[in-house]
Formats: sequence, C-alpha cells, structure tokens
Amino acid sequence: MLSSKNVTKNVNINGYVTDTGIANAVAAHFKNVFHSSHDDKANDEFIRKRDECIKADPQSCYRYVDKISVKLIDNCVKKLKVGKACGPDDIGAEHILYAHPVLIMHLQTLFKFILCHRFVPNSFGIGVTFPLVKDKTGNINDVNNYRGVTLSSVISKLLEVVLLSLYSDALETDFFTI
Repeated sequence: MLSSKNVTKNVNINGYVTDTGIANAVAAHFKNVFHSSHDDKANDEFIRKRDECIKADPQSCYRYVDKISVKLIDNCVKKLKVGKACGPDDIGAEHILYAHPVLIMHLQTLFKFILCHRFVPNSFGIGVTFPLVKDKTGNINDVNNYRGVTLSSVISKLLEVVLLSLYSDALETDFFTI
C-alpha cells in the first residue's frame, strides 16, 4: 500500500503487494542502480597526498581549526532546514536550533577535533534510505519511478555547512564549483 495525503493506492511492484515485499523489491532495485564512488586506487592516492602534506607541515591543522568559531557554528545552525525528517540518530535541526547555547561550544570542540585529528566518526556516514515517487502521475507500480532519499545525521550536515562556509571557494567537483 502506498499512502499519500489520505489517498491510498494499491501498489504492485515486480509482483509484490505486501509492504515487506515492496520494500525488498525497491531495496534490490536501489542496490542494482547504486554506483560506488569507492575506488581503492583513488583512496590510496588521497591518503598518500594527505600524509605528504602532514609530514611537510605537521601543524597545518591548527590554521584551519582556529577558523571554527562559536559564531560560525551558530550562523550555520541557523542555515539548517527545519521541518525535515530526522536521521538515524533521531536528532533534527530543531533540536540543535533550540538547544541550550552550550551545545554550540561542544559542537565547536567536536568539529575542531575532527579537523585536527583528520578523522570523521563512522556514524557521520550512516543514513537511512527510503523511496520517493518521482512522478506522481506516472506508474507507481514501476520500480524505476522511485528515487532514493537518504536521511543522515543533522550533526554531519552541520559540519558540512561549516566546512562549505569556510572553504567553498576551494572545493570543486568534475561537474561544478560548489
């Protein structure tokens, strides 16, 4: 069953009509269309270059760490989108936005440690993916009419906003400059 705004439709995806069957079919589809960006050769090259930079200037992280301020984090918290679903940690933007101000100081310490130690917690890479219908007027029984949306930790999103606000001019991809 697919429910949207009090409208319930019978869904049949790849012959499955139960919630579990549909969920498994969609999960299998997402697994088949997933293309990993994990490339051992590229990862090894990144680590080699990172280690060269660290050896050349072991104190380099401190130049960047000092830029992580309470004011910067507070401004970035205000940029988070409210009213969105929580990630796997069940923390939403509102939790951070309306928390006691001391939380910002703790987040500052966390983010500085992440930069200084060059280590991001594994939990920052965990997300919950669920299907959304791409075209609501299209065929809801076609597994290709669904796209995956991943809910991730709002604290990892906040770190991303902080880093983008500091270094967006230095970040590029193959497609565009952020």
